[in-house]
Amino acid sequence: MEKSIKISNFSDVIYIDCNKTYDDRSIVIFDDYELDFPKIDYDAMCQHMIDIFTTAIQKSQTRNLQDFVIICYLNEKRKNSINMKSMYQLLTIMKTLFKDNLYKCVFVNCNKYFKMTFKLITPILDMSIRNRIVFSNLTDIDNQLTNLKE
Repeated sequence: MEKSIKISNFSDVIYIDCNKTYDDRSIVIFDDYELDFPKIDYDAMCQHMIDIFTTAIQKSQTRNLQDFVIICYLNEKRKNSINMKSMYQLLTIMKTLFKDNLYKCVFVNCNKYFKMTFKLITPILDMSIRNRIVFSNLTDIDNQLTNLKE
């Protein structure tokens, strides 16, 4: 009998893209493709998100900004398009701890299932956060990113 894998290291799931910026802000990548596991240590994931968001704010502050961007790359082939518990935790953390530090949250490759589910979650979000959430495709988001010269 095959053992199920429990993911507890999220460095490949939620991380800062150190090579690019969005409107000169730090970018946090949420790679949903890496969450195709039956068991996820959600406490560890929440702590990792908080640590990464805090670091992203610190990196933006080096450019005299107080906010950051989250880009969520969704697995468009997954029927529900995102691990819903992960998305709920992401939005809850943003709403409670980082509401004033979110410049934009971009969901890339949304399918119809994601959009339907997102409409159910929208009422729990503050209007200020709702207005910062956008849906995009890969081409459009790539055109909005700036490569950093080292």
